[in-house]
Amino acid sequence: MNDMSEMSGSLRKRRLAPEDLASPQLFRLLLRLGLPAMFGLSINAAHHTINMIFVGMIGEDQIAAIMIVLPILMLIAAFGEGIGVGVATEVGRLLGAGNRSRAGAIASISLVAGVGFGAASTIALLAFPDLLLFGATPALQPLAQRYLMIIAISVPLTMAQIILDFLAIAEGNARFSMWTLVACFALNMILDPIMIFGFGLGLQGVAIATILSQLVALSIYGAYHASRLGIVRLTLDWRLAEIRYLRSALAIGAPTTLTSLTTAGAIAILVSLASAYHGEAGIAGIGIALRLLAVGTLPVIGISLGAQSILSFAWGGGDMARVLSATRILTAVTTAVSGAYGLIALAFSEELASFFTNDAAVIAIAGQAIIATHLPLLLFGLRQTVLILFQAQGRPKAAIAIGLAQNGYLLFPLLVLLPPFFGFSGLLVAMFLASALTGLLSAVCLLRSLSALRQRTAGHPTSIPAFVHERMTMNQSINPHDLGAHAAADDLFTPVDPAAFNAVSPPIFQTSLFTYDSYEAMEDVFAGRTRNYIYSRGDNPTVREFELLVARLEGAEDGRAFSSGTAAITSTILSLVEAGDRVVAVRHLYNDVYRLLVKLLGRLGVGVDFVDPADHDEVRKALSGAKLLYLENPTSFVFELQDIAALSAMAKEAGVTTIIDNSWATPLFQKPIQHGVDIVIHAASKYLGGHSDTVAGVVVGSNEAIARINATSYPYVGAKLSPFEAWLLLRGMRTLRVRLKEHERSGLLLADRLKQHSAIARVRHPAFQDHPGRATLCGYAGLFAFDLNPDIDVARFVNSLRDIRLGVSWGGPETLVVPAKVALQIPDRMTSFIRFGVSEQTVRFAVGLEEPELLWNDLQQALHAARR
Repeated sequence: MNDMSEMSGSLRKRRLAPEDLASPQLFRLLLRLGLPAMFGLSINAAHHTINMIFVGMIGEDQIAAIMIVLPILMLIAAFGEGIGVGVATEVGRLLGAGNRSRAGAIASISLVAGVGFGAASTIALLAFPDLLLFGATPALQPLAQRYLMIIAISVPLTMAQIILDFLAIAEGNARFSMWTLVACFALNMILDPIMIFGFGLGLQGVAIATILSQLVALSIYGAYHASRLGIVRLTLDWRLAEIRYLRSALAIGAPTTLTSLTTAGAIAILVSLASAYHGEAGIAGIGIALRLLAVGTLPVIGISLGAQSILSFAWGGGDMARVLSATRILTAVTTAVSGAYGLIALAFSEELASFFTNDAAVIAIAGQAIIATHLPLLLFGLRQTVLILFQAQGRPKAAIAIGLAQNGYLLFPLLVLLPPFFGFSGLLVAMFLASALTGLLSAVCLLRSLSALRQRTAGHPTSIPAFVHERMTMNQSINPHDLGAHAAADDLFTPVDPAAFNAVSPPIFQTSLFTYDSYEAMEDVFAGRTRNYIYSRGDNPTVREFELLVARLEGAEDGRAFSSGTAAITSTILSLVEAGDRVVAVRHLYNDVYRLLVKLLGRLGVGVDFVDPADHDEVRKALSGAKLLYLENPTSFVFELQDIAALSAMAKEAGVTTIIDNSWATPLFQKPIQHGVDIVIHAASKYLGGHSDTVAGVVVGSNEAIARINATSYPYVGAKLSPFEAWLLLRGMRTLRVRLKEHERSGLLLADRLKQHSAIARVRHPAFQDHPGRATLCGYAGLFAFDLNPDIDVARFVNSLRDIRLGVSWGGPETLVVPAKVALQIPDRMTSFIRFGVSEQTVRFAVGLEEPELLWNDLQQALHAARR
């Protein structure tokens, strides 16, 4: 019974869980997000339409009274919509960039700010109702005032509901938003006739029904966030200093706020002018046309709101191709919906007006107004698409230019010019021209934006593949199914020897030696009859736990840890070669390994041939008679890929042992043993440790390979790993999966942006290489390189960096750069850089765990400062 209950709860959570915003099925994703939002806002429009029909049954003066109050409510709601759009866009971009904590802080602060503003507005409405009822006739003033005094209570509730609704859509949960809206408005439609006619409350009953339905909606959202069904966490546990984050959300939402404010002002002016020409019939006729317009525009707005989360997420992740595709799809869908509705409204204008009233004069006025407002609706989809695109791109000024056009700087001059000469007909023409010109302006802006996106996408034919961007923008843990045949063994937490380590964190055996209970016990160990620890230079329980953990992750049988990565490489190679042997190595090796092969092995009588790993004929020829093949995938500094499966197969055919340095990819992103490599080495100081506080190395392979190292080189080199260093590595590896995801996401984001920067000649990142060697990688580390243009001074660039540090190594939480120009100054010039050619303009870039936007801003200002 409990299992069934848990399964049922799990299914419910999955149904309510947000969509995967990185899903490759873009059109399906847009429908899954856009249709619920469209349906939710359509229900909203239907509710207001039915509400107007109920009110119309009381009398046309009641419709007019609501139209007098409507601009006031719209003015206040404009701020809620602005905050909602801003927080939705900013949260979407932060989720796309993987920063959930800041997304939660911005969402929480925005909600508090919105409710606070709503409460202040309620106080103002209750204190000064007479001053706010603009355009009310003496007969309408009492009706409008009674309605306003009750509906004012709903303002803070409205603000909270708007922000929570936008937040749900932003995190990809448009379905939950839709069902909440459905519940809210369905209840409202049920309560309206009960309150209006059942209790005889008239307009006051409409206000009470609204408040009750809002309380239900907020209760649903409260349960949603209390159960943590979404991605974003709302909390009051944020610092006062974090209020500054609200500024970016307000800036993004400013176009929506200003648009809504101008719309409210425009409606107030339209109502006033209609009243001047046709009295209450004019107000009612314009009101009916605007209500029907909302029925057509709200679904389009709903679709675009669903798409906004996709566009913001893709833009935050730097995926321009996805932004382009989503914009094209959104344009087609919104144009089709708005165009179809507009044609229907034009064909049945007076019939639609007759649903609201039986008054012939009102129907005639409404019919004319419907034609004037719905003819330009054919272009409304373009306006909404370009508005959402500008918001997702963080272009508030461009969004304001579009948002303020229809009911702002285009409409107001037309209202000044036309009605004085043409009366009510001039009013209708002004409404038509403002909408039509806005549609044409939107079409021009959209064409230019699509052209720019196409250039950014087409201008870089080797841009990051879609599957890489999926990894770059993922908000889940690394999928074990992506990690190869040994994924089941990728357990970073369970001790290899549970009998010895029942503690959550493996203990440190910080001892140099181990004692025995008797002579016989000691003799058995020394004679090899039993296994026990003797002296920590040989074996230690903490060190052994680390060795076996890495072996398990790599799919190897055994391992041996060393005091550095170079010690591990040296000891391994010395265990396999002797005078007269020959080593084959890929070019562009790590410089210390290059010097080891050329200087030390050369003195010992061991030869070395360096090969281009892409030239398989050269590799095959060099392997003949060789003893060892040494690989790095990718290579150091220039990040050259190798087809390790093909090269390992060649080596096996030639009877050659294959070694690879897998420090860059780690066992989570590449498992060389699966692809035929014999021995895998790691500089554990890098990603395995991950905190820049250890120096260590480890080699894993078959029992035979490790036994050979133990017998021939390890005891005599003396490069043992200390127990404390091993404990630090075990601690670091517990977060390896989480850290790698962040390194990968930030690295890909910055690499893609650098690739498009005018100061960068080339970005050396494996994700950009169309090479078979990429097939063995299931992820990308945060280490890559880029070449500066000749007009960029390398020293000035490095010295201009503020947050990025200058230093060797990589894999820790801090971001580091190393210019090749420095390494080229080594006195003996014994470097792979000089032998195989590395440009002085090349800079190695190790992306840490800082905010990617912080790093990007630092790179941009340094590149600007370094121009000659």
